[in-house]
Amino acid sequence: MKFYAYFFLTLSLAVVLVFFMSSRSFDSVYQENSSETEIVEIQSQTSKLISNNKKVNLSNELTMYLNLIPEGKFKDRFSCLELEAQQKVLERIKSSPNLTNDFNSLRLTYGGDIYYHCFSCEQLLKKKGLSQPNSNKESSNLYASAVQIENPPLLSSRPEANVAIFLDFNGADIQGTVWNADPDAPSVYNCRPYDKDGDETTFSVTEQKNIEYIWREVCEDYAGFDVDVTTIEPAADTYFYHALITPATDKNGQNCPHYDAGGIAILGTLGTKIDDYTYSQVEYYSPAWIRSEYEKDNIGLIISHEIGHNLTLNHHGTTSSEYYGGHSGGGAPSWGPIMGNPFDKNVTQWSNGDYQSANNTSQDDLATLNFHFEYIEDNHGNSFVNATELSGTTANGLINNASDLDFFKFSLAASQTITFDLFPYTNTTYNLSDWSWGGNADLEIAIYNESYEVIGSNNPNNKLDASLSLSLSAGNYYVRVKAVGVQGSLSPSGFSSYGSRGEYNLYFNELFIVGDQDEDGVLDGWEQQYFGTLSYTSSDDPDGDGFSNLDEFIAGSDPTDQNSFLSLSYFVSNQNLNEMTLSWVSVEDRIYNIYYTDNLKFSPFVDISGDLSYPIQNYLDSRIKTNNFHFYKLEVRRDLK
Repeated sequence: MKFYAYFFLTLSLAVVLVFFMSSRSFDSVYQENSSETEIVEIQSQTSKLISNNKKVNLSNELTMYLNLIPEGKFKDRFSCLELEAQQKVLERIKSSPNLTNDFNSLRLTYGGDIYYHCFSCEQLLKKKGLSQPNSNKESSNLYASAVQIENPPLLSSRPEANVAIFLDFNGADIQGTVWNADPDAPSVYNCRPYDKDGDETTFSVTEQKNIEYIWREVCEDYAGFDVDVTTIEPAADTYFYHALITPATDKNGQNCPHYDAGGIAILGTLGTKIDDYTYSQVEYYSPAWIRSEYEKDNIGLIISHEIGHNLTLNHHGTTSSEYYGGHSGGGAPSWGPIMGNPFDKNVTQWSNGDYQSANNTSQDDLATLNFHFEYIEDNHGNSFVNATELSGTTANGLINNASDLDFFKFSLAASQTITFDLFPYTNTTYNLSDWSWGGNADLEIAIYNESYEVIGSNNPNNKLDASLSLSLSAGNYYVRVKAVGVQGSLSPSGFSSYGSRGEYNLYFNELFIVGDQDEDGVLDGWEQQYFGTLSYTSSDDPDGDGFSNLDEFIAGSDPTDQNSFLSLSYFVSNQNLNEMTLSWVSVEDRIYNIYYTDNLKFSPFVDISGDLSYPIQNYLDSRIKTNNFHFYKLEVRRDLK
């Protein structure tokens, strides 16, 4: 169990941002507005939000936002704030007018900082009807036994990043934070760990698997950005957002701040990053609280959603609802925005409000994430020219955004039928109709020939993966991977390519590639073609015809057929042997030479033909011959041009 003697060393940026941004920028904003806008006097009788007989000068614009605040918990706390704090709140709403869509979920801390109180407990506690998973994704076998609560799975998506998102599963003592500042709040919340089996001293095998499952969901949402999603507690004096996954009540039976919500988090301040603040400032506004009682699919989504609020993101809703739950049907995967409430949708993505009846079309989620973390460098080339060479049987990649293309290339040494299977990250509920599939990317695969012409492509409408099988001849080829959107037959259905992004794996047969990774002098593609393995050596003779694998590779013969080997036959046109026709089986990409001597002991072989390239398969020797003995030798070598 952790105890934070100097406040909890975990952060959640956004928090700090609110307080410091408003206190730092209010004067200049107010002065600007006062010079351009009529200043009006708001008295107690015109607004119940202002204390009796007290006066404050507000611009017409701030007055408008004040009058938009509906009855409810936000307004109740607002009316208790000092006048200066009230004005700071109005300035914050003015800077993000879309906040007026979210008043039902907005709350104020004791000091006047805005935070989000998200999701209905009744809705989230409903159990999904679990059906048998249909997926090729297997659960991790890393967890063999229970571990002490102090030792959760140690997982890290990008340890080299300077900023982290810390998923805290084993409880914490939260003190000295904004959450402790309310007079009714305890000085310390003794928060309990994530627990599903009633034993809060250990993580069972199932709980460890759940933790990894949740971690992977969050990793996928933040994939492509320079941030480390981790279950490893960051060191002191480092920047990280803190997601505390804990039950509604602490060890003392005290209601935690999120006791009646799915998650809560301080709203970040526009235009500032986490490292614009001191560590203690960031700690003060941490953590983001995540209810641990829910399904693991929901927990992953709530974490990404609440950290999104720390990053200044507001809700994505519709003209009639604060939250958009998404849509389904039309033969396309069901979809919803992460900053909505799409808890039973197949695909959840960051959004820019490009769906039907959206109420927050000015918020570009990915641009906000890029501001705070920045995109990481693409790991594969985006054109034919800088394509990545394929090897082995799998390749891993990342699609950062809708314009990102990943290109691969390979060269076949022989004809081969190849199947490519392209999978985004998906979880164990992939293909189940009413469950999250985990992945954010809908993928398309295309194969090109060496003339850059498409010879095959695949992008099914009703799932995220793609598969393509082609019979290819020897030559050079390219594979292109991209993320796309999908349009269903109903409206609304499907989704755009905006948020279609994330990690993927490309699986394929072991290629008959031009290369010699085992360095035995025989191309690996030739060995795979005939043996399906690289285990044979170049000196082996599997068919027992007296020719080694290296001999048959050079000759282009079949090493599994004892009747296939390099041979030379002849036909005599006249009795004096002056016209001798020599023949052989010619093989593609081979060069042949005919050598002659009339005395094996005293005369060396001489090249009489010069280079004879495929498809030439015979040679006429019409030289005048005077001796009674004639010896011919056929030499073959690979054409390496």
